[in-house]
Amino acid sequence: MKKFLCISACLICIGNYLSAQNVNDYRTNVAALSNWSAAATWQRFDGVTWVAATDYPGQNSGAHDVTIIDGDAIALNISLANPIDSLNIQGGPASTSLAIASGGNLNVTFGARISPPTAGSGIIKEINMTGTGTLNCASLFLVQGGNDNRLTRITYNNGGTINVTGTILMSITQPQRTFIQFLGTGGTLNVGGNVIGGEIIPGSGTINFTGTGIQTIGGVLPLTLFSLGMTNAASTLQLDGNVTLNGTLTLTNGKINTQANTLTLANVVPSSQLSGGSSTSYVYSTGAGRLIRNGLAAATAYLFPIGTATNYLPVTITPTTTSNFAMNAFTPASTNGLQGGPVFADASGIVNAVWNIDRPVGTGNSTMIIQWDNSLEGATFATYGDGQIGVSRNVAGAWTATVADGANAAANQVTATFNTFSPFGVGQLGVVLPVKFGSIKAYEKLTGIQLDWKVYSENKVKNYEIERSADARSFSAVGSLPALYNNTSDGDYGFFDANPLPGTSYYRIKNNDLDGKSSYTIVVRVSRNKTIKGLSLYPNPAVNGILLLQGSDLGRGNYKLNIFGANGQEIYKQQIKHNGGTISHTIELPSTISEGVYMFSIKDENGNIIFKEKLVKQ
Repeated sequence: MKKFLCISACLICIGNYLSAQNVNDYRTNVAALSNWSAAATWQRFDGVTWVAATDYPGQNSGAHDVTIIDGDAIALNISLANPIDSLNIQGGPASTSLAIASGGNLNVTFGARISPPTAGSGIIKEINMTGTGTLNCASLFLVQGGNDNRLTRITYNNGGTINVTGTILMSITQPQRTFIQFLGTGGTLNVGGNVIGGEIIPGSGTINFTGTGIQTIGGVLPLTLFSLGMTNAASTLQLDGNVTLNGTLTLTNGKINTQANTLTLANVVPSSQLSGGSSTSYVYSTGAGRLIRNGLAAATAYLFPIGTATNYLPVTITPTTTSNFAMNAFTPASTNGLQGGPVFADASGIVNAVWNIDRPVGTGNSTMIIQWDNSLEGATFATYGDGQIGVSRNVAGAWTATVADGANAAANQVTATFNTFSPFGVGQLGVVLPVKFGSIKAYEKLTGIQLDWKVYSENKVKNYEIERSADARSFSAVGSLPALYNNTSDGDYGFFDANPLPGTSYYRIKNNDLDGKSSYTIVVRVSRNKTIKGLSLYPNPAVNGILLLQGSDLGRGNYKLNIFGANGQEIYKQQIKHNGGTISHTIELPSTISEGVYMFSIKDENGNIIFKEKLVKQ
């Protein structure tokens, strides 16, 4: 909504500047290439009619709206002494242009607009930048023509600089008809607002985001740029689509939020892919977005300046073969290694973060140096020295014992070598991160309630307590079981509640470790009312990405579970085989599913929908 309000405001603002004639408006009065700095090029509005100008716009103060008439071509190669209010490249059936060459400098107080071609084929409306030419304006608006052979564009030819303090608005519905194109070498676009719609054809130009607050780029199409820079610590660039850089990402000040998108550094010279990166300028994700670096050479260290919105969590990796890596980091740490997954009940002995690292291309060992902020250290972890810190890898939802090649506790970093990649965490050397619970089921059996649950990477667990509640708030223990699988394998447990509560009950399992720590499973619900045969999702809204599908008297068969987004696109699917009767099935939502409202459905073997419900993800 904010983006469209911004667009509307931009349109209204530009319209106000360019609609009616005012005293001291200028328009061109030529039919061929002419110089801006020739008075004969211009007409001036005197309040009643257009008259021959005796000066050119910007020669003296007070120039208001300046229009380059359809079909004219104007060249500017001097620095104007005074600003103009607004600039309009007029629409129409003929090609129209403003060329700002070396030595040319134009200051536009308000908006610059390139209006659309209205007829013909091969018609171009443009502003052309070369050499040291400079255009400064508050906003830039490129309006699309009626087909793909009528173009509205900004063109850089071997240089030129455009500084836009506000938003650049191009076509959202037909981005190929409005674009910014870098040709030859050089060319700089400094943007203080958003870049909305259109295309950017990379060449070898640089786009710097210099504003404050949230700035955006991307949209309908994946975007390929040459170089991109962040220069203001008060700015966050938000990617609205996937972005690939063939040049250099320069991180001086300010952050980049990829959201659910990828930022790929694809320069064939990997040492030139990135410049900078620090605690004031890095890449983070509020979704499942990743920073990707391609073609990293063997035996060379490469920085991934990643983190969260508030924490800098960089990784430096040294591959042994040419490799591609994709990374992001998130907090808090989760028991299953998934973003948004169940959090640790006790995070005092770990760094409360996860580094999600993939290697799509490459083989062999790679050495990682992982760093973190002091604020993420648990109270116990903060006391560890260099020889007590290690890296743990999460495999299929379970954490492995931590390992290390070395550590520097004072610098908040640890080094470890791996040949396979997945989520990573940091904890005490040689220790498995706390037990990870798997699925838990609660269902009627005979005259009682049966509970079944699974555990992964059980380590130093004393026992499990089974807790029950009538209201899902106040729980009390109804039994316990000793731990059976410590340091051996994954395991399954079961407990029978012979004296259940009438009606609906809520259960959870608590693990008690030998060192006094503990954690809980999700809460499951079960009803003893045999007349309830319908299916249900619990909890809904889903808070930690874990759901329980429950119901009684469901027929034997294979069922298909689906989750659809607001646009009807399928974003999750799962097949389940049910032996008939009561069902209690745990669903772990992917971390890629963001907060919002979705539609959950179940189909039987014949494709009939037997259950449908709105699902809220928090």
